[in-house]
Amino acid sequence: MKTFLSVLMIVVLALALLSPVYPFVLYVVGPRFSFALVFSIVFALIALEKVYAMFVRMRQKDLVKVERDWTSAAVGISYTLVMYLALVEFYWVVQAEVSWSLTIVGAVLYLGAVALRYWAFRHLGRQWVVHLDRNDADERVLIQDGPYGCIRHPLYAGACLEALAVPLIFNGVGAAVLACLTFIPLEVKRAMFEEKFLRQTFGAAYDDYAARVGGFFPRSRCD
Repeated sequence: MKTFLSVLMIVVLALALLSPVYPFVLYVVGPRFSFALVFSIVFALIALEKVYAMFVRMRQKDLVKVERDWTSAAVGISYTLVMYLALVEFYWVVQAEVSWSLTIVGAVLYLGAVALRYWAFRHLGRQWVVHLDRNDADERVLIQDGPYGCIRHPLYAGACLEALAVPLIFNGVGAAVLACLTFIPLEVKRAMFEEKFLRQTFGAAYDDYAARVGGFFPRSRCD
């Protein structure tokens, strides 16, 4: 099982590292139409931000060494497929018939999602890791301020919002449906997987926190 998960993580890393190049390959081999190059550049920038946020920013070691956390590989593959499909749809379905209202809505949602992610990163500090089962309990602190005073899973909520926003930017209906059917359920499962470790680490303190603060949606007020 460990070997299989490690292979999946290698696939995730390969897809992620190739993603900034992918739009320009489609631009060369795909049909030519208005704004194709602009949207390819936008896709490359989105891909570069994701690679930086997930794999470069914290300079984590042993990214492909997986113990039990199958969710990291699953959400990584799902997110990349959603992204790739969004651009394929743009080149071979949407082409010049861009709905700018959808693109603008998607861009606003995307910027909000990225802002939420970095807000959460700021409060997590060096506690953030790719593989959830690699957390050192002796170094963990239960974060309950910032975005974590409003929802327990701001990183995953931001990722779900982003997975819907990117297809909207590129008018990819199929990619948006794929995000709803695969990525979002996997992110919810990842949150549940993480909560098992948090309850083992913090015990009653986490139970009290979970009783006060919503998972993906705020309750009556933020702490």
